[in-house]
Amino acid sequence: MTGDYDFWDFDESEYPFTDDSAPASSKLALLDGERAWLDAYRARLDEQFPDLVEEVTVYGPRARGDNRPVPCLRLLIIISQGDWFQKDAVGSLGHMVDMEDFFVAPSIMVYTRDEWTLCEQVGADLYRAVKHSSVRLA
Repeated sequence: MTGDYDFWDFDESEYPFTDDSAPASSKLALLDGERAWLDAYRARLDEQFPDLVEEVTVYGPRARGDNRPVPCLRLLIIISQGDWFQKDAVGSLGHMVDMEDFFVAPSIMVYTRDEWTLCEQVGADLYRAVKHSSVRLA
């Protein structure tokens, strides 16, 4: 493997932007089940991790207003601090809530504030994609 390997396999055609200053879309388009799941997940986050979660952001197709059934709901969760175990617990909670009643199959990325700041500093592809098309919920 070379140093050019991109772990996230970022497909820039999915995020057609020309520079990092492109404004985020505010056209959040959630299907009914997605909205119900998101409300339930956020309530459970508040219950189980009251002082940990700093931000919940929808990014990608749903943030750009695409409500077709095919694109998945993509979430970025920023927590104040924690290790891989805590980040896994935050993300797994979303999947457990989903399996209880909703079957949305969301994609959930969990980063600490320090990790997300580093992504910004190095211009990580995920950071650029989120910056381009996202709607911050909390």
